[in-house]
Formats: sequence, structure tokens, C-alpha cells
Amino acid sequence: MTKAKSILPIKGCIAPQLFNIEGESLIFFEKVNPEEGRFFTINDNGFKLLHNVYESHGMIEGGELYSVKIGVNTEIKRISKNPIHIQINGTYFDFKVDEDDNIVCLGHDGENSIIKIFSSTGEEIKNISLTSLFFASSIKVIGEYIWAAGFTANNEFKLVKINYIGALLEEFIIDSDADERLISKIQIDEERIYLNINGENDSIYILKRTGEKIRELYPKHLNMKEIVDFVVKNDEVYILSNKSIHIFDIKQMVECRDKLVAVPIVKENVKIPYAYFMIIEILKENFLISIISSIIIYTFIYSLGYIDLSLIQSVFFIWTLSGAFALSIGIFRLRSKSTRIMYLLHIQQKNISIGIERSLFLYTIVMSIFSLLFVYDLRIINGILYAIMLVLTLMIDKVFEGDMDHKREDIVVELLSGDKKLHSNLRNLINHSEKQEKILLNIKVEKDFNKKYLSKWNDSRSFILGRDINYIFLDKTFVGVIDLSKRDIKYSKISILADLITYIGERGTVKEVNAMWVD
Repeated sequence: MTKAKSILPIKGCIAPQLFNIEGESLIFFEKVNPEEGRFFTINDNGFKLLHNVYESHGMIEGGELYSVKIGVNTEIKRISKNPIHIQINGTYFDFKVDEDDNIVCLGHDGENSIIKIFSSTGEEIKNISLTSLFFASSIKVIGEYIWAAGFTANNEFKLVKINYIGALLEEFIIDSDADERLISKIQIDEERIYLNINGENDSIYILKRTGEKIRELYPKHLNMKEIVDFVVKNDEVYILSNKSIHIFDIKQMVECRDKLVAVPIVKENVKIPYAYFMIIEILKENFLISIISSIIIYTFIYSLGYIDLSLIQSVFFIWTLSGAFALSIGIFRLRSKSTRIMYLLHIQQKNISIGIERSLFLYTIVMSIFSLLFVYDLRIINGILYAIMLVLTLMIDKVFEGDMDHKREDIVVELLSGDKKLHSNLRNLINHSEKQEKILLNIKVEKDFNKKYLSKWNDSRSFILGRDINYIFLDKTFVGVIDLSKRDIKYSKISILADLITYIGERGTVKEVNAMWVD
């Protein structure tokens, strides 16, 4: 196992996707939600926001920040000190800036990989077809040469070196599994070439400048969970993994001949804890009505003479039947996505009872069933089994709550989304006022509905917004001011507004929506 000589935590981030080193600072880009991203820096003074971008990806080249919209047509904006705006016909996905401040763009025209080169003023000056690669995924520019990596028609990784007129100068076959993986980055120093290969198995592939393979390092060899991005600088390799930078000496990674010991990486599954707490919440919420229903049913059956149980057996029977009813009601209600979101947000806010209360529901239900079916006559055994089940469920509860607390900040609950037309209209509204945070919504519906329905939305989304919303609902019209200034940035403005409008539409059928930004 190769261990990092130091690990730098990245505080204040969500999930960084790329970074670069500029002077003494580390500059990062991350998509905080599907619609928004941000550039930020980490230095001796801590976290500092540099710039927000909307509906774009980010690129950091030569100390400059770029936003990139990738689609049928590609749009590149330099958003720092010397702004430029370039629009390209076609899909382009990797970009580098050469020593003359030209922007070198890698894309695909549907048949071939293409490199287009633009001047610093946005004028197209060169177009190169990469015939030696079936699909190129990454480029690196050094002086007068362009390195491109991708895979061939035979699904082999290949690295090629060309000049600015497209002449092939060198090519190397990369001895690594290309199945469902891409070479996402190329770094080159005087002696070696480093490739970041991403997919189901991330790796850093290291080869000599002559093409000879040195080794391929996987996250398990480096004692980390993933390799998101990396930078080679000053005889050191900086690797971005999750929310930290792992720093290695190049000599440590390249020249160490000890056998690498694979470190097992345990994948965390937060679905099971959430499912557990959702079951408990369902039981609690529906238990009273289920108890009453079970007593009525039991009394009716008993009066007909179809059942003859002792007192303890009757209690077990009613309790077990109540649990079955409560779960059935909850599962029936969970068919609605709105209800599922309510439960998940309720749990996410930690609006859940203390552990003993949660566990009592679970272990009592389980033991009631077990006792009723098998050992209801053996009361001493019942007591022992109840004690064991209580301890076990308390332990399970503690473990699951710990798992949730550990990952709570990273969890994003998928809200109601609405249709494409709604998203398009909201996107146009937000694009015109990206820096505005307060919006006045006027939503007219076809029929009135219970105001408690809106209060449920307000209660469950308040932790996303960081506050309650101010609203009135009168004469089939919702009027409210939604302040987005303190929202959890993992949720975009579009997703929150679409969620509210769709939620209201589920009960009232929306006829008309008017929105405007307010101070």
C-alpha cells in the first residue's frame, strides 16, 4: 500500500469535480446541483467563493475560470479578468489553453474526433481531425504539440501526439481495460506521462515518455475510495478524492517496488437506514387508528365466538394486527411520490423520536408475532426474548442513526420535478436574474383544497430553504414570497420552485402561474 505523505481536507464543499494549483492556492470547481456550479479556492485563509455559474460546467486553465455549456452546440465563456465568449457548432467536452492564449477544444462530430483551435478573441484558426482515434476523450497541450487520449475502433486505449497541422508524431497503446472507462485527464512531466482513467474502476496509469508502462494505481492501492482528479506539480502528485486532497511524492508512487497491498473499501449504503426509519415513522403515524381498528375487529370476531384467547394472547394478537394495519396503510400511502418525499425530508431533518421509542415499536412488533406464533405460553422465555430483542434493536438503531449522521450532509432528496415546459419557463426566469434570491409566486388553481396541505410542504421544505415561506391561500389562489437566499445549495432554485408548483398542482390543478423577482 502506498500512503499519502499528507492529506488536506476541503472544508465547505459539496462534491468537487476538478481542481488546479495556482501559486499557493488550490482552485476547485463543483456542481452543487444539476443547474448550478461554483468555483472556489482553498488557501491558508480557508474557503473562499470565487464565482457561481448556472447550467454550466467549469474549467480552470492558466489561472483563468471558464464556464462551459455542452450540448448540440457548445458555449465557452471566460469569466475572470479577460472575458471572452465562444460558440461552437457541435459537442465539445475537453478544453485547454496553450502558451499563446489560444483555446484548444476537443469534440466529436458524430463520425470523428475533432480538435478546433480558437484565438483569445474567439476567432476559429484551425480544425484538426483525429483519424488515429475512434473516440478521443482528453487532450493536453505542451508547447507546439497536442497529446490526445481515447480508444480505438478495437476498444483499446491509445495515446497520440500530434502537432498543430495534425501530423501524427507518436502513439502508444495503453495496457488497461477500456470497457466502460474513459481517459479523463493527461499530465506530463519531463520523464513520465500520467493518465486519469475513470469509470467503474478509477485509476492513475503511469508510463515513461517512451511509452513503457510503469504501473497502474487504483484507489485501493492508495488507501482512498475514488480518484476524481489529479495534478502533477513540483515532483508531487495531488489527488482529489471525495472531500480531500491526497499528496504523494512522485518517487513514492513510481519507484517504490514493494508489492502493493489492496485495502478493502467498504461501500456505504444509506438506503437501508432510511428504509428502517421510514418504516418506524409509518408505524408511529398510523398506529393509533390501527389500534382502534384492530380492537374493533377483535371484539367483533370474539363476539361471534370465532376466537378464544387468553388476555396476554389477545394483547399480542391486537398489537400484531395493529402493526400489520399500520404498515399496510403506510405502504398504500407511499405509492404517492409526494408522500415518500415527505417521509424522507422528515427523516433528513432529524425530526425523529429518540432511539428507545423507535426501537420499542420495532422489537415489540417482531416479538409479538414471534410470541403469538410460537411461545406465547412460555412467559419466562417471552421475557428473555423481549430483553434480547430490545438490546439488538437499540444497537441496530444506534448503528443506523450513526450511518445517517455520517452521510446526512451528502444526501439530496429528489423533489417533485414537474414537466419540461415548467422547467423551461423557470430556467428562463432565473437566467434573467441569476443573482436575485426572492421571488413572488401567484398560482391559480381550479379548485380549493385544505390549507393544511400547504403547511405540510412548508414544514417539510423549511430546512431546505433555511426558513418558512410567507404565503396566503385565498379564493383558489396561492400568493407567496419564497426567499431562496438561505437555501441548501444542493437544491437549485429551479428544483425548489418546480417542487412547490407541482405539489400545489397535485391537489388543485394549476391554471396559471405568475412569477417575478422582488427585493
